Amino acid sequence: VVLSYLTVAQTGIWRTSIDLWNAVIKEEPDAAPLAYYNRGQEFMGTGQLEKAIADYTMAVTLNPYYHEAYFNRGIAFEKLGRTEQAIADYERTFSLNSSSYQALNNRGVLYGQAGSYDKAIELFSRSLAINPAYPSSYFNRGFTYSLIGRREDALADLQLLIAHLA
Repeated sequence: VVLSYLTVAQTGIWRTSIDLWNAVIKEEPDAAPLAYYNRGQEFMGTGQLEKAIADYTMAVTLNPYYHEAYFNRGIAFEKLGRTEQAIADYERTFSLNSSSYQALNNRGVLYGQAGSYDKAIELFSRSLAINPAYPSSYFNRGFTYSLIGRREDALADLQLLIAHLA
């Protein structure tokens, strides 16, 4: 009976995921990088990008090796058009986790948007060296090749993209 009462009382706190993570953070604000990260994920999912950035920043402040928090903060920065901060977070992600092909791909997209096509192609190629089955890097590299007139290379990447999607 007592445990049932406590369970019912606790579920009132956990109406939403954000409420849950707020409760965890309230209990241990300086020792909960995972709670900040997870609340940041919830904020990101609801389009509250500045709040997500604040939570990812707390997560990496508490754990400077939290590469997932850097990566997702980079995505939030990118969505807000804060390119330099996004690139810095993607670079930090890769420095902490050298298998992060997605961080390389995302950096490549940003360099491509800035017109640095050779750097973008290099990053897409590095991404594919880590994960040769990652379709986004084939698409992005193929698209970039087409922008600089390398149509045969673009076609080859788009054919590889189709093969990996099939």
